[in-house]
Amino acid sequence: MSKIALLVWVTLAAPAPAKAPVVAPVMAPVMAPVMAPVMAPAPSPAPDPHAGHNHEPAQPPTGPATNDPSDLRLWISFRVMAIENGKIYLALTYSVQNNGSKTFHPGDHGLLLPMPEGAQGVGVPRGTRGASVSKGKILILRPVGTGRHGLRIQASCNLPFDSPQRLMKLRSGLPLIGYSVSIKKYPSVRIDAKGLDKPESFTHGEADTPWLVYRARSDGFPRNEIRFLIQGLPVRSRAGAWLFGGLALLLVLAAIGLTVAQGRRSGRSGPNEDGTLTDQLVRIERDRLLGVIDDAGARQFAEACLAGAQTSAAEKTVSDRKAATKSPKIKKPKKR
Repeated sequence: MSKIALLVWVTLAAPAPAKAPVVAPVMAPVMAPVMAPVMAPAPSPAPDPHAGHNHEPAQPPTGPATNDPSDLRLWISFRVMAIENGKIYLALTYSVQNNGSKTFHPGDHGLLLPMPEGAQGVGVPRGTRGASVSKGKILILRPVGTGRHGLRIQASCNLPFDSPQRLMKLRSGLPLIGYSVSIKKYPSVRIDAKGLDKPESFTHGEADTPWLVYRARSDGFPRNEIRFLIQGLPVRSRAGAWLFGGLALLLVLAAIGLTVAQGRRSGRSGPNEDGTLTDQLVRIERDRLLGVIDDAGARQFAEACLAGAQTSAAEKTVSDRKAATKSPKIKKPKKR
């Protein structure tokens, strides 16, 4: 019953202190309050288009050292992992490049890497060495060796939205030398930004999921700010939400009635006891909001789900009745 109530609500609802880190002179604005790290139930990450640009050294860097960050440069790869429940779930890969002749050591203060404005659920993968979350940003306590392959760190966050478009804005204390944005190929969602090349398409994962990658052009870099617009986000229209919401409510009520009726007749659980029908309706509504299917297709799929549940329940009832009415064979005693 709790899952069914959740579906009805989802469908009908409207949309430890540390020392001051060492950073370059430009500082990012104050972020939104940090929430506990949240990871989306998303598919495997798309390959990082710039995975070869930087990587974590196999051995700690050695040689002359400095705590001056002026020779450090930053590249960021953004990946849109999922768009659900009014949030954009992002995975970020920071590639730190050291153009100097000395290894950079952040010391006890650390080095801050930026997060998008308004980011929530900021986190780093479990087991990440020398990186943690501090004041809504990523705090680095590891040395950065010289050359292009200085250091690479992964992190995650989510961006809430309440309109069809969301501005992704990030300000960095380190000079940015470029960025890229990867996103699954949705029918309606797209990336819009000046300075980005046309997207390239590739497939990834066992299901060959289509992805698009947008890369920044080299002109205008280095700089300290990134801006791009995510458009076509799924926001419920009043008409569409109430239309599909009414249908979902009728289907859920029908499922409840069917469950009760079959349960009384057979004394066993009904067709939606394990939440299968509810889960199917939730997935249909999510695909409708993302533009994967239209309203008519959503209604058709939802009706088919209920019909399948009714058929399965009816067949189960017939089978239970036959088993209950079948008389056991009585063996006659043998004549002596």
